[in-house]
Parts: sequence; C-alpha cells; structure tokens
Amino acid sequence: MMKTLNINNLTISGRIVVFTISLVMVTTIVLSLIFVQTEQVAFQSGLEDQATTLLNTLNFAADNDLTSLNIATLQNLADELSNSGVIVRFYLSDGRLVASNATGETNLYYFEPDINGLKYIDLDQPQLDWQPDLLVGAQSITIGDQVVGAVSLELSTNQLQQQIIEIQNQTLLILILTVILGGVVSLLIGRSITNPITNLIDATERISTGIYENRIQLEGETTPEIKKLVSAFDTLINKTIEQRTTDIEAVANRERENSRLKDEFIAVMSHELRTPLNAIIGFLGIIKIKGNLDEKNQHRLNRARANAERLLALINDILDISRIEAGRVEVIQAPINVDQFFDTVKSQMIILAEEKKLDFHVNINPEMPPIILSDEGLLTKIVINLLGNAFKFTDKGHVSLQVNKKTKDWEISVTDTGIGIPYHMQDSIFQRFRQVDGSSKRKHDGTGLGLAIVSSLVKELEGTLTLQSEPGKGSTFTVTLPIQEFETKVLMEEV
Repeated sequence: MMKTLNINNLTISGRIVVFTISLVMVTTIVLSLIFVQTEQVAFQSGLEDQATTLLNTLNFAADNDLTSLNIATLQNLADELSNSGVIVRFYLSDGRLVASNATGETNLYYFEPDINGLKYIDLDQPQLDWQPDLLVGAQSITIGDQVVGAVSLELSTNQLQQQIIEIQNQTLLILILTVILGGVVSLLIGRSITNPITNLIDATERISTGIYENRIQLEGETTPEIKKLVSAFDTLINKTIEQRTTDIEAVANRERENSRLKDEFIAVMSHELRTPLNAIIGFLGIIKIKGNLDEKNQHRLNRARANAERLLALINDILDISRIEAGRVEVIQAPINVDQFFDTVKSQMIILAEEKKLDFHVNINPEMPPIILSDEGLLTKIVINLLGNAFKFTDKGHVSLQVNKKTKDWEISVTDTGIGIPYHMQDSIFQRFRQVDGSSKRKHDGTGLGLAIVSSLVKELEGTLTLQSEPGKGSTFTVTLPIQEFETKVLMEEV
C-alpha cells in the first residue's frame, strides 16, 4: 500500500526540493493553460473570419445559379472547395438540398426538403455554430428582397486539436526539464543549508555511541550560528567526559564485584547444599537396605529420597546455568570411545526405562569412527538431559537414541513416543524455566532448565539443536556436532 507523503517527516533539504518542484510544476501548468486558452481563442476567431468570408463569397457567386437552377455550376462550385477540406451545401428556397461536396450526397435535387435548409433560408445574417469537431456556418441567399436559397459550410477543427496536442507535449517536455532543473538547484541549495546541521548531528551521534575523538567535524563554510552552537557543544562535552568516564569505571567495578560475589555465593551455597543432600541420600539408601521397614515407612523413605534427589538435581541445574551465564564453561577436547560412551549412557538410563516399562534402544551407525574428540563431560550432560526429558514425558511406547555420521559432522537423535510439544511452544521450549505445562498442578516435575542447559552446551560445542514434534505423537531432538576423528594408532602410541 502506497504511503501518503507527510511533509513533516521530510528533512529541510527535502522540504526545499518538494516546495521548489511543486512551485515549478504549478507555474508551468498555469502558463500552459493560459497559452492553450489564448491559442484556442485566436484559432476560433480566425476560423470564424474564414467562415464568414466564405459565406459572403458563396452568396455572391451562387445567387444567379440558384435563380436559374443551374445545379451543375453549383456542384462545381462546391467541388472546388473539397480540396480545402470545406464541406459546402446549397439549398433552394423551399429547403431542398441541390448541391453538396459531402461524401455520398449526389442527385440531391429530387430529395425532400432538408430540415437544415428550411432553417437556413430564414437567416438574415450569417450564423456560426461551434460543434465538438466542426464549425458550422450558414446564410440565406437573396436577390434584392427575394430569398432564392441558402448556403451552409462545415470547417474542421482538427487543426486546433493538433495545436492543442502539440502545446500539451511541449508543456510536458518543459515541465519535465524544469522539474529536473528545479530539483537539482533546490537540492544544491538545500545541501548548502543543511550540511552544517547534518555534520553536527553526525558528531552528536558519534558521541552518543562513546566515540569522543574528533567529535565535531564541520566541512566547508558554515554560518556563525552553527559555529557558536558547535563551540558551546564542545564545551559541554569536555566538562562531562571526565565525569562520565569516572561513572563508567565505577559501574564496571561494581559489576565485577557483584559478579565475583555472585559466583562465590553460588559456589559456596552449591557446596553447602549438595554436601548434606548427598549425605541424606546416602543414609536414606542405607536405611532402605538395612532398615527392615514396613510397606508404609518404605513408601515414606522412597518419597524422601526422591525429593532429595530432585532437590540435588535442581541445585546442579542452577549451578550449570550460572556457569554458562558467567562464561565459565571450559571445553576440554579429549578422545572418547563412542561405543563405551553410549554403553555407559544406556546403563545409566535403563533403570528409568524399566521403571516405566518402556522399550529403550541405542543404535550407533557403523560408519561412526570408533574414537572422536569432544568434551565428554558436556556431551554426557547433553545426552542425559535429553534422555531424561524423553523418559519423563513418555508413559508408553519407546525411547530411542540414534547416532549417525554425516559428511562433516555427526548427529545424536533422541526420539520418544510421549506427549509431544505443541507447535506454539516449540520455539520457546529452550528458554529457561519454560515448560509445556507451566501450571502449578502440572503432572510432570521439573524446573524447565534442562533444555536450556542442553541448548547452551550445544552452542559451546559449536553445534546445533533442532526439534521435530507433534502433540500426542512424540518428539525428536537432534544434536548436530562437528566431527573430529581421532586416529586409534595415535591413541595406542600415547598409551
């Protein structure tokens, strides 16, 4: 949709250009209209004079021929004017058309009286009638006081139309040339006025972004008002630079101190919280084995241990997120035996599959190299989190882990037949504390940090994480990582 030009949104130079072009266009159009009107009046006056002269001439030449009914002479007289583009008709006193040089009007003497002929024989003076494409003139022909007939003629106004078209074309050409010339001149004038102001605006914008060197650079000549404004601006900036620098340094120092205190607090709290929680979980395990508890107390013990483990996982997630935010995630590349790594993962997760009675498959493409270089710790967190999510949200069916080799990278795909993720949530599910069911009465526990951690760790490993999911049919999370093969012979020699 075309937007309406708003003069208030234009620059000073733009306003000058618009004003100049508008003035030139209006002036040219008005002058062309005046010229066309003048030419039209002059042409009409000349054509009327020509028609009057022709009528008087034909009146004098045809009076005797009409009286004597010399039709052939009248026709010859009319035909002589055919080459001039003038249509001539002669009428008898009873209104009958007897001679004409108009196409198709022959043997006219035997026709009935013509309505125009009856009208023209009553004219005492020449009559001129302007029609869209013609000037029609008529006059009665008399001898003494006796009306012997009438004559009419039609003069074409095509020449006037051609003149008007030529004037319009010339006006359009002049309008285009004057608009171009006016635009160029107004643009030069506008720039001479606005360049100093533009330079001052550029300097102000550089200062707003923290660039203080050479902040005022006015090119060319400028007005005393601009020079005075620049001087005052420089004085103001010079007085505030030192204070701003001091404030920036103070803010930076506070941020560094706050970050240090935050990291220290998280490290201390995570240690202080995880130590007793690990002890609680350990003692609860011992009690479960040796406590010889009845069914009710056994249930209570299981609930207590599950909540302790959940709290420990929450603390670990918060600690991971804090490390990621602080940029303290260090990637340590080391050789990883692919089969052993995923066997370990399978042994850790098989318990969840058995508890929920789900099929669990781990498939490694034979084309995968036996040993790759990666960070085993980060890779473990990525895979465990994805599998943990898959088991958490799958109540029946299966969970599968597929490892494939591509041309320049390799993929880890975790597929489940769980509840799936609604389409409107698939972009935001990787944000922190975002869950498909965010209500307080949700069925599945969790903090919503798992996928956020996975997404961040995948980026640390220079990989990508994608999701394909359909509500009610399950989800597939695919991690794509750059592949770095490690020669087995090199590993053997180092050992």
